[in-house]
Amino acid sequence: MGSTTGTFLKIKKSLPLSVEMIVEMGSNQFRVTSLQPPLVSLLITEGPDRDKLISLDLSLYSHYKLGRKPSNDLSFGNDQHMSSIHSQLFLSQNTIILEDLGSTNGSWLRLSPEGLDSVKYSLEDNGVFKVGANTTFRVYTNNLCVSCQKSNKVSPPRHFENCTNQQHVLFCTSCANEAESCLICPPLI
Repeated sequence: MGSTTGTFLKIKKSLPLSVEMIVEMGSNQFRVTSLQPPLVSLLITEGPDRDKLISLDLSLYSHYKLGRKPSNDLSFGNDQHMSSIHSQLFLSQNTIILEDLGSTNGSWLRLSPEGLDSVKYSLEDNGVFKVGANTTFRVYTNNLCVSCQKSNKVSPPRHFENCTNQQHVLFCTSCANEAESCLICPPLI
């Protein structure tokens, strides 16, 4: 749709990089401008380090760690949304891989540059995507209860007072009877 704030898929563990790919880590968005393994260039297009160009030769080191700590190979000390050791880049079978190292805020693949339509992606069960900076969704496709994740015998949707979208409230009968409010929507204040 050509959004300006973006739609992002959470990188579960690792992601092979490709030219023009945009990855968000912390407050910075990194665009892969050049990729000729073992060489890679990243341009920061959004965030506190905007317009910084990073060129790496992955034949020199087994990996490059990124994060807030000064001891990282690439340090982003002024980015409070980046973990102290956030991710790493490494070369595997002539492919450059970005691996999230269990960061608090995650690493995210932006589906399209600003103002351009996104390519279509299939959403996986239990995958996470976000729209803009703060609206995050978890995907449930297996008809399991969103509370206990055990029963596939889901009760008809039950609308709770705090629920903003009754279609995503899918509990098993037991959890639906026990729940006082929707476990997905924020509590009423």
